[in-house]
Amino acid sequence: MAFIQLRNIGKTYALGGIETQVLQEVTLEIGRGEFVALMGSSGSGKTTLMNVLGCLDRPSCGRYMLDGRDVTAMSPQDRAFLRNQKLGFVFQTFNLLPRTSVLDNVLMPLAYSPSSGSRPEARSRAESLLRRVGLGSHLHHQPSQLSGGQQQRVAIARALINEPALLLADEPTGNLDSRTTEEVLKIFQELNREGVTILLVTHDEAVASHAGRIVRIRDGIVEPEGPPRSRAGAAAPADAPVPRPHSTGGGHPFLSSLLGMRRMLQTALTGLLRNTMRAALTTLGIVIGVAAVITMMEIGRGSSSSIQKTIAGMGANNLLILPGAAASGGASHGSG
Repeated sequence: MAFIQLRNIGKTYALGGIETQVLQEVTLEIGRGEFVALMGSSGSGKTTLMNVLGCLDRPSCGRYMLDGRDVTAMSPQDRAFLRNQKLGFVFQTFNLLPRTSVLDNVLMPLAYSPSSGSRPEARSRAESLLRRVGLGSHLHHQPSQLSGGQQQRVAIARALINEPALLLADEPTGNLDSRTTEEVLKIFQELNREGVTILLVTHDEAVASHAGRIVRIRDGIVEPEGPPRSRAGAAAPADAPVPRPHSTGGGHPFLSSLLGMRRMLQTALTGLLRNTMRAALTTLGIVIGVAAVITMMEIGRGSSSSIQKTIAGMGANNLLILPGAAASGGASHGSG
């Protein structure tokens, strides 16, 4: 069975009462360990197709099978879990956290993974990936201190931290010069030879030529493919090894939950320490708000107590008003 199977996938968007069909009965198969380039012009539907494959969007019709699982029948929570465990993303604009170190950017996906192992194991894996992409000496740099090519390498390391079976790259070389583009594509080829299935979205023929297979899409329709191309080092062999899963940190659900909670708390604390002024101002605002609410409640309580004392001082604790006629000096003045 193919690693990825699409059967009559369609996607329609409704904008202002007008329906626009972006994908039309797309049928496609991708084997495990393939390096596939998805080519198309702007507006052809290639990014929408990548979003469907990456479980970021749901097709309007058709069936999507990923590693034997029916993605179209999954709930949003199940698709999110699948993205975390099996998929890695590399974007054109890097999408790195600006005030976070290179190492912490790579570690970030593990904060949402229930099977990420201990902190030392995760850190060791992140450092190993950064050394692999040539950034072993930039662990504590911030993204603003890196070049565009270096930032894209950080993004690749981040995409690999969960050891995904499928790597999705959306125009990963669009903001890079030609020399850096070749370096990034070489990294993709090395990963593919190790068994990672790669889908590279691009409009550049020269970039697509590094893949072992090119799929073209036009007006939401996948065009018929020609015979397979041969390019040295571009595609993994048919019996490419399956990436091995990383340590699960013991495998017990309770322990995994504790590790995940601990990592989320560490991430939150790191964020607070990194943005001290913003955290201080937010805390001050909360304190002022709570104090204002307590003050208003106490003022209201004090006013109520004062009114009750005034009424008691008049010699009556209760004021009773009954319907009837008003009278003065023995003369009735009608109903009161």
